[in-house]
Amino acid sequence: MVLTGVIAIALVGAFANRLPYVVIHTALLSPAFATIVYGVALRPRWASVLEFKLPVMLGDSSYSMYLIHSSFVFPVFHTSTGAVRNANFTGLALCLGIVLLFSMLIYRFIEEPARRKLRPKAKTEPKWEAKAAAAAAAS
Repeated sequence: MVLTGVIAIALVGAFANRLPYVVIHTALLSPAFATIVYGVALRPRWASVLEFKLPVMLGDSSYSMYLIHSSFVFPVFHTSTGAVRNANFTGLALCLGIVLLFSMLIYRFIEEPARRKLRPKAKTEPKWEAKAAAAAAAS
């Protein structure tokens, strides 16, 4: 099922220059992406790779990456006058590495501590109510 979605995306990518812009950008790929998500949700054996520590960390830090990526992408690929630079594999790898590093650091040292602090605490019973409940259950 996942392979079907990947093939559909690859076909659209291969023929993108022949397809009208409106066709490509009006949810043409949504069924393909839904097929991939559903196929992975069925938990095939190979999908256990997604449960390793690195993919989980990348998934956890993805929101931070979404928030900060534009702050790094423009300065890496454009000069102050707007001219394009570093438009090669090395520039892409550098930019991706910087964004991944900062997003993981932000997740680990800002987002996760804030989430722990803001998460509501579990309500605990006062000790006298717990003793009274235990005594009532015993009799």
